[in-house]
Amino acid sequence: MITSFRPPRWSRGVVLGLAVALAACGGDSSSHHGEDAKAYQATIERTTYGIPHITADSYGGVGYGHGYAIAEDNLCVLADAFVTFRGERSRYFGPDAEAAPMGTFGSPNNRDADFFFRFVVNDDQVDSFRSVQPADVRQLSEGFAAGFSRYVREVKAGQHAGRHLTCRDEPWLDTITDQDVFRRLVALNLAASSANLLEEIVNAQPPVASGNTLVRGAGEASDDNEHRFWVGGEEGIGSNTLAFGADATDSGGGLLFANPHWYLEGVDRFYQLQLTIPGELNVSGVSIMGAPMVLLGFNNNIAWAHTVSTARRFTPYLLQMADATHYMKDGQPKALEAVEITIQVKQTDGSLLPETKTLYRSE
Repeated sequence: MITSFRPPRWSRGVVLGLAVALAACGGDSSSHHGEDAKAYQATIERTTYGIPHITADSYGGVGYGHGYAIAEDNLCVLADAFVTFRGERSRYFGPDAEAAPMGTFGSPNNRDADFFFRFVVNDDQVDSFRSVQPADVRQLSEGFAAGFSRYVREVKAGQHAGRHLTCRDEPWLDTITDQDVFRRLVALNLAASSANLLEEIVNAQPPVASGNTLVRGAGEASDDNEHRFWVGGEEGIGSNTLAFGADATDSGGGLLFANPHWYLEGVDRFYQLQLTIPGELNVSGVSIMGAPMVLLGFNNNIAWAHTVSTARRFTPYLLQMADATHYMKDGQPKALEAVEITIQVKQTDGSLLPETKTLYRSE
């Protein structure tokens, strides 16, 4: 890997530092996936404005370079986010602080965020998502985890002095595995979906004997809380993309203009980069931080983008309850699945106490 602290400006194509081949572990001894050791090599070149251009001979290699480069640029933001997606914020930051300043899952408190991610983005969901991904995505993710972890180990060993001051000495700065990368991707997929109902999901309980109901009665006022349906619970998140055919451009070639209205802070913002595997891949564009692939970008042949729509895609389904914990299915009562979740909660004296909640789901 070729890398260096970058000065305020440097020229594109100028490689600083020494060329070295780095061996990296696919994961530590607790890694859920991958071999004990995988060697990756990558070259990182920075443009005038510090944009990383990463070249390697494999998908694992470009993922490795991406993970290392983004750790150089955004170590504390990503390390904090991985704590969130693992459902461990209350352990390190206490239960009541805001989990994020902004993002696709809003700004719940740490306790609610922990229960949500442990309930909805659990190991089974992550494993299921990972199992259907093609080999190149798995290799990219494994390499990303190895590159990010390499940089974390360097910081914890005292390298890169004077950088990352908000997290370098914190206990929550830790290495990751590809399981963390896929967990981040699953969490991202919940934008404008169940992430909008995070607090409702983690605080829902079976109906009590009083017969209280969430169904609106005749003549009751409707819920005008439109923010419940906005991405991240905030107005203004949306995008436009304009595509022009060859007959509409002076060059005679197609043109794609992406105009995303997206986050400028936090882990859900864009990260610009180029990934190159000679003869196989050459793509420039942006990822969303923590996603190992380019999500909006272009190669030598095509350009692509995606937008944020304000259309409502929620499909609420009202269960017919037989009793507090059973619902009717095909004329027969069926039990809600009760899931007991325990989180560790930091107390005011710094000690940890377990907190357990039982959440419920239907099929």
